[in-house]
Amino acid sequence: MWVHVVERQNRLRLSEEATRSVRFLKPGQETICKAFLGSAGQLQIAPEIVSLAVTEEINTALTQMPARPEEAVAPWMDIARFSATVWLVKFQPEPGRKRLTVVLPREARKLGIVPNTGGVAVFFVSGDVVEIWRHDRWVEHNAKARSDLDEIAEAVPDSLSERH
Repeated sequence: MWVHVVERQNRLRLSEEATRSVRFLKPGQETICKAFLGSAGQLQIAPEIVSLAVTEEINTALTQMPARPEEAVAPWMDIARFSATVWLVKFQPEPGRKRLTVVLPREARKLGIVPNTGGVAVFFVSGDVVEIWRHDRWVEHNAKARSDLDEIAEAVPDSLSERH
């Protein structure tokens, strides 16, 4: 976990250590990824997620045959709404350095998912999970997790064994 102040032009400059921690990012190489709303209100980033392909199919279908008012409550509309919160982000190398810069998506900033210039962001990495949080939401989320830590810790061995 790294804490950064969002720099001018809404850039998040990742340290060399942060850049190395993300397996799908390569120092000195531009990488375009998908960013989307995470389940706890954070921005999640991935090079490609299979389930996001479904959202692209629905978006394509909607452009060819738009939704009707009576379909607003249809379950697939939730997928369409979610896909409206998927943005492309570009990790760009800084010349002569081993770190990368990413511009935080405008819509994600307007929605308050990530901070604007001058705000504090948390860059979190665990395996292939990459997230950017507003600092206040990060603290709030972890304070809640802390209060449930004993219960969460009991479930971890079962969750890990299910992965194999």
